[in-house]
Amino acid sequence: MFFNRCCWVQLYLIVCFKANILHVYLSCYCDAAIIEA
Repeated sequence: MFFNRCCWVQLYLIVCFKANILHVYLSCYCDAAIIEA
């Protein structure tokens, strides 16, 4: 899934942040936290 990939790849994370979309940013951040945990 794109959201999952966003967290898996740092580059994608930057793109998500630049998108300035709260929904996407929140999803990526949440997923990243779960993966990091």
